[in-house]
Order: sequence, then C-alpha cells, then structure tokens
Amino acid sequence: QLVADTIEALSDYSVNATVIVVGVAEDVSTLMEGHESIARCLVQIRMPRMSNEEMQQLILTRYNRCGLRTDHDTTWKIGFLSRGLPPYTHLLAMNAALYAIASKRIGVTHEDVDGSLARSVSDVTQSIREQYSTAIRTQKKDTLYPYVLLACALAKTDEMGRFQQTDVVQPLNQILPGKAYTAATFALHM
Repeated sequence: QLVADTIEALSDYSVNATVIVVGVAEDVSTLMEGHESIARCLVQIRMPRMSNEEMQQLILTRYNRCGLRTDHDTTWKIGFLSRGLPPYTHLLAMNAALYAIASKRIGVTHEDVDGSLARSVSDVTQSIREQYSTAIRTQKKDTLYPYVLLACALAKTDEMGRFQQTDVVQPLNQILPGKAYTAATFALHM
C-alpha cells in the first residue's frame, strides 16, 4: 500500500522520477492488484523466459566462481528442468553442487542433479505447493490430473513457453506407458 501511495503521490505532483517495481505476475494488473489507481502510471516490461543456452551460461559462470566443474549434459539438464525460470536454475544448480561437494567432488554431474531433486523440491515455496495441490485436486479417485500436469511440464513449447494440447500426448504416454492416450482422452483435464 505504501509503494502504491508513493507512486500515486509522485504522479499527482508531477515529480520527475522513475520508480521500478519488480515482481512476478502475468501482467501489471495482477502485480498491482488492489492498487488499480496507479496503473495509468506504469509501463509493463515483460521478462520472457531465458533460453536453455542462457541458463547454461548462468550455471557455468557461477560454478567457475566457486571452482566447480561440470559438463554440457549437466547444465542442459538443469536448464531443461528449470523451464527458463532463473530462480529454479539457481536452486537446482546450487543443490546439485552441494550434493557433489558432500561427496567430496568438485565436478558436478547429472547424477548430482538427480540426487538433489528431492531437496530442491522441498525448497520450493509453500505457495507453489498450494498451487500444485489445487491443480490436481478433484472429487474423483484415480484421475489423470497429476500425470497430465507433469506431461504439460514436459511438453515441447514455443519460445514463449506455450504448447498445444496435442504436445502433451507423447509425454503423457511416456509417463503412463501402455495406455495410448490421445488429446481427446484428457481434454477435460486441461
């Protein structure tokens, strides 16, 4: 509320100032929810997801500063699992490095990434856990919601992170082999 009041006062008195509000949301409206009066003062700058190459460079830069080594397969895996979101890249890379260091090694491998996944998942914020729980919650037993959600995360995406329902078919059939799901099978789950 105080930030919104400050921005509104700066605007009302035509103060020549630039205020940068940083947050995570799909759009400015969501970020400033409850403070619609200042929306006219804002310009949204969308930050797209980072490419896998950018994520790999981020990992290599940090590992080099710490005296750690790794290979392309490991950095690719962390970048892929992060899905273009730097906070997850940092979390996975840090936990993989800690896993390697605990094993008295300075070389981080994709096995270290696998070994550190449980810790990384447990470090995710409570709000993410609640969103996941909401996404898979249903009154029926034995639904596909958790599997479809995982398949969506693994689906091939465009440069904006979007995918079509048909892109979910292959990962879903890999997660649940022997079922031969089609897009129509899980349309309601989408």
